[in-house]
Order: sequence, then C-alpha cells, then structure tokens
Amino acid sequence: MERGIQGLLRGLVLLQIETRKFGAYLINYFVNVTTSTDTNYVIQVKTRDYNVPSLEGKANVISGVTGSSIFALTENDEVTLTITSENDTELIFDDNTNAMLNIIKLD
Repeated sequence: MERGIQGLLRGLVLLQIETRKFGAYLINYFVNVTTSTDTNYVIQVKTRDYNVPSLEGKANVISGVTGSSIFALTENDEVTLTITSENDTELIFDDNTNAMLNIIKLD
C-alpha cells in the first residue's frame, strides 16, 4: 500500500522526540522515501530553533539517507527530523521503515 503527501512547499515534520535530561546525546537518523518528481530536498534535524549542523543533506533521490552527530541538549529540548523540497512533490511511503530518529544519552 502506498501513501503520499502532496504539496511539500514549506516542509514536513517526519519525527519529533523530547529529551528528559541535560547532557551529550548521539543523534542518528534515517530517511527512505520516493518522490513523484525529481527534486532537490533538504533533510534536517532541528533543536532549539536551529539546525544541528552536521545533519543536513541535499540530493535528487531520497534513498537510504543517514546521518549522525553528538550534540549537547538540555531538558525538554525537542529534536525534530524534517524534510523540505524546493518545489511541489509527492512523498510516497511504502510499508517498510521510511524514517527513523534515534537519540541516545551518552553521559
């Protein structure tokens, strides 16, 4: 079964997690979806209203995109995995894992 999301102009929040304690965290993400048209896109992990610098990507095909970084987070920080596109396109999800966001406290 395929599912699509139309009109990806501003962006789409794929996943969101809230931290419980201050500390150093390992942040990992994975995105695997199909677009209805070739398009440039940006996958970002955001927290406290800015992008985690080492987790940005841009390409024409969204297939098995992964990233990771170690980052300091505070209590109640919201970590969000987003995707934005430069034009209207449809994201087509299959029945497999299409997006994953892991946050592991290191200290």
